Amino acid sequence: MIVKDGQLGGIVCMNEVMAYLPSALQRILSTLATTVQAELQEIRIREMRPLEIVWGGGYGFVAPNGAVRTDPGQAYRPTREDCAGILSCSRSIRSIRLKRS
Repeated sequence: MIVKDGQLGGIVCMNEVMAYLPSALQRILSTLATTVQAELQEIRIREMRPLEIVWGGGYGFVAPNGAVRTDPGQAYRPTREDCAGILSCSRSIRSIRLKRS
């Protein structure tokens, strides 16, 4: 799970988080609507479970094309390789909290 402060103004912080993610997840999450990216608070990444996000306007599941859906059956399901890529980072990113500077 990755947590970020949605009050930080979005895209700059989103780019910091994206640097830790495998390319497949980067591609999907980078196509989220700008308004969702700006208010993103949490990304739930679990192997073979629906990719889920929480933002200022609610929560939803992210489809392979970056669309936010209410149906978890339409969501991208991170693969073993996606999750292994996150776990192989040089430092723990289970939870990242980006603070105001």
